[in-house]
Amino acid sequence: MGRPKRTIGSRNRHNLVLVEKTKRKSSDHRYALVWIVRCQHGEQFGVNSCDFHNRKCPHSGGAEPSD
Repeated sequence: MGRPKRTIGSRNRHNLVLVEKTKRKSSDHRYALVWIVRCQHGEQFGVNSCDFHNRKCPHSGGAEPSD
């Protein structure tokens, strides 16, 4: 059993919504692509595809946006 397939509109456990899956490669993770997500505050930012499941909102969760 692998990770669940994430589709546009998927939410992670910290309530970030997947808005777009880009084809751009991450600058800090060799095998990841950049995904665009939106937080509950309406901000959009990029995250590594391999980190989506665990990312938090930079406004309320203290995490820094990545590429």
